[in-house]
Amino acid sequence: IDIQARTITGSVGNFNEEWKVSVQVSAGATWAVYRTETAQVPISNNTISLREGRTVSVYVRVTAEDGYTQKNYCMTIYRQTKSAKPIISYKDGKVTITATEGSKICYTTNNDEPTPADAVYTGPFKASVGTVIKAIALDPACDEYSDSALFIIEESISAKINELYFDKASGCYEWGVYIESGDELDATLFVALYDNQDVLVGLQVVKIEGAEAYEEGEIVASGDVAYHKIFLWENGALKPLCENI
Repeated sequence: IDIQARTITGSVGNFNEEWKVSVQVSAGATWAVYRTETAQVPISNNTISLREGRTVSVYVRVTAEDGYTQKNYCMTIYRQTKSAKPIISYKDGKVTITATEGSKICYTTNNDEPTPADAVYTGPFKASVGTVIKAIALDPACDEYSDSALFIIEESISAKINELYFDKASGCYEWGVYIESGDELDATLFVALYDNQDVLVGLQVVKIEGAEAYEEGEIVASGDVAYHKIFLWENGALKPLCENI
């Protein structure tokens, strides 16, 4: 039989990945795997545990058709080291990809799986909502590229509350809020009151537009108010802006 050195790929971070040895022999012959050349007990299920970046030698003992003649073959197995996935983020209209220091990063923006022949990341780049970014990284200390990292740029809600007040007057809860956003808003504001059992006891809904807005109103509560929450609904997403208990 022909026993050659093997190089295999494991999962990054899995330091003791199991790998099963498989050998083909002629009809009538049998084989088993041993940890040493003189070992008498074969390895269970012909399965060995491999660590990243380590070389392991095992012995394949083949018994001929006569059931007596035996020969040992040494098999050397090396488990490659795999790079960690890069991290993709999006802020202020630009994509940033980071990986282990010194890594080469390759990426695509068309939903294709990246390869070493694709664009090499050199710094943040502009991308629009809906873009699908995939990236791989090669750590110089590792043997091979990472698995692909995926990031989809989705609509983000950038509004925040700069001023807020709540006052109980004449049986009503008066509220006012100033909202500022880096983008034009076309959204709905929800002001909700809850009792100490987390039951909704008051709600007001207000439509807001523009990059900034000041809104105010009054809510008559149907029970004792323990706390309030303010939410913003925009582009099919609900964002909590404030919770005051």
